[in-house]
Amino acid sequence: MQKLYRTYGAAGALMDVYENVWRDLLNFISDISNEELKHIADPLTDDINCRSIQTVLSHLIKAGYNYVIAIRNNLGEDIKFQ
Repeated sequence: MQKLYRTYGAAGALMDVYENVWRDLLNFISDISNEELKHIADPLTDDINCRSIQTVLSHLIKAGYNYVIAIRNNLGEDIKFQ
């Protein structure tokens, strides 16, 4: 069940949007096989994060993780980026 954070203002509304996007992404990739995830779709790209569905998803997860670290650091914590 989806939680609604909108009572917490703009940040809460943003969390609602993120939750909806993640749910849509999970639904979209749920039928993709492991072979399809690993398939190199663009072997000529210079961007290693764009070669396969798997590399795009890995980049997405790491970017989200680092985004959260940036927010927490902005709130006064001292967390190192990975």
